[in-house]
This record gives sequence, C-alpha cells and structure tokens, in this order.
Amino acid sequence: RDSSVTGVQTCALPIFEHHIYGYDIDMKAVNTAALNVRAAGMTKDITIAQKDFKDFEQPAEKSIIVMNPPYGERISTPNLLGTYKMIGERFKKAFAGNEAWVLSYREECFEQIGLKPSIKIPVFNGSLECEFRKYVMFGAKMKTFRS
Repeated sequence: RDSSVTGVQTCALPIFEHHIYGYDIDMKAVNTAALNVRAAGMTKDITIAQKDFKDFEQPAEKSIIVMNPPYGERISTPNLLGTYKMIGERFKKAFAGNEAWVLSYREECFEQIGLKPSIKIPVFNGSLECEFRKYVMFGAKMKTFRS
C-alpha cells in the first residue's frame, strides 16, 4: 500500500500458515532444538520430536522435506552409505507427490539416494563445500510426470 503522508511504500508479506515439524534420532539434538523453539516463542508453529527417518510414513498433506543427514565429518554413523540408501528408499516409497532437499558433502552419499536431483546448489556448511540437492518424488514414470 502507499502511504502518501510519509511517502513510504510498504508491501504485505504472505502469511506463512504451515506447521513445521523437526525430527532427529538423537535425543540430545531434539532437546536442544526444543529449547531453541521455546526461546523463540514458536511452540505453536513448530513441533520437535525424536523419530528415525526409516519410520516415516506418507504425509497426509503435500510436504517439503529438508534434511541434513550425517556425512561422516562431525557426526558419524556406523553405515554411512546405507543411511543414504535408506533415505532414497523412503523417498520413493513414502513421499510420492512431495519434494525433498538434502544437504550433504560427499558425492558417494548422494549417489546412494538413487534419485536424480532437479536442482543442485553449492553451499558451505562451516568450512565444508557441500551441496543442497532438490528431489521431486512422483508416483508415475518420469515420462508421465513430465507431461
């Protein structure tokens, strides 16, 4: 709107009406995130809980998944490549019609996801040159999806 008295132009930002869910398998990370959400006064908008990604099911509504799985630098996992393979399998089986963004550091981890990303964005996570990759999951063959 235009404020002719002050000559200042303002615009209304779209209202974000979605609920954010944050999950981690590590209870210490869950507790830290919950404290931060509470400190920011966002408990009505953000739910934090402990959950393993392998237990996720198809969301009831269209969703965007953003994840930063371990990539063997600061946090290790016993079967790093197996973790990424499981992520790709969950994407394919439980997230049709949704999209996911994955932040990682190693190409061999991304390869285990088994999906072709539609976008690759180089970013730094601390001093590590990483990539944020977008995956679009669909329930049909690629030819049908594109049409």
